[in-house]
Order: sequence, then C-alpha cells, then structure tokens
Amino acid sequence: AKVPTFDLVTRFDLGGRLGNRLQPNPGGFAGHYWVATDHSDGPTRGHVYVLASVFPPGDDPLEIMFVRSTDGGQTFSPPVRVNDDPADTNAWQWFGTMSVAPNGRIDVVWNDSRATGEANLAELYYSFSEDAGVTWSENEALSAVWDSSLGWPVQRKIGDYYHMVSDRVGANLA
Repeated sequence: AKVPTFDLVTRFDLGGRLGNRLQPNPGGFAGHYWVATDHSDGPTRGHVYVLASVFPPGDDPLEIMFVRSTDGGQTFSPPVRVNDDPADTNAWQWFGTMSVAPNGRIDVVWNDSRATGEANLAELYYSFSEDAGVTWSENEALSAVWDSSLGWPVQRKIGDYYHMVSDRVGANLA
C-alpha cells in the first residue's frame, strides 16, 4: 500500500470551530468539514470550497460558514455565513452539507432550529450560490419540523452520514 503525501497545507478561518456542545446530537458531531472543487467548464473551474457548521464566538450556538479558494488552495477568502437568520436568534444550524453542480452552482443544506427555538426540533434548510459563494440565495425550509431526540436514550445521535450530489437542475440528498 502506498502512503499518501500532501504537498500543500493551507490554514483558513471559518469564523468558529468544529465541536459538539451536546445538543442537538449529544452522541455525535454537529457537523464536518465539506470540501468540494468546481469541475464546471466556466470561469470558476478549479475553485476549492470548504463548508462547515461551526461554533462562532459569542452566544449563538452554530452557524453554517463557507470559504473559497480561487488559486487552487493557496489562499482562502474570509468566511461567509450561509444561514440568513438574525445572528442573535440562538438557533442551531447543524450538519451543513455541500455539493457543486456541473454548471458551478453550489448547493448547501443543513438542519435548522430557527423556527422552534429548541435545539432538537429542526427543519432541513437549503441555499445555493451561483457566484462561487460570494452571495447566497434566501434560505428555504424544505421539510417539516422533526425531532432529533427520537430514539433516545438508546440512540443518542443522528448518524454522521448526510451526502449530496448536485446536477444541473437541483441537488439530491441522502
């Protein structure tokens, strides 16, 4: 077996840190880093994108944050907040998931408790960007409210298994 090597390591700031504050997924993570590259034939081909649910400074528990590199990962943009609820709503935006369509559109989904005020009662939200993550569409709830605590105490986590693939007309989430 061959051991992989990396010839480039770049630090970037997502405006917070990964981790878990026990809610709404006490036995699992609140999210992971998602890294994607643009394979389109347009002017954003080769851009590198990173998305994560992060704990920002202050009292707001979780935000969906995004950075991009236009130079192959040498440098990254300042972080951009994707969720558009007011920063002081104390809502949990968790399990941010990203994919890039063949036409360069970036699709993002996440669980969001902004409508309920309860960490474990969330809706699935969606936003997209057609300008390489500079701006994002108005956030849209895609699901009814669901309870992430169902099955407790036997099952203490929502598995870390979201995945999304984008095509030219939309995003497919599993």
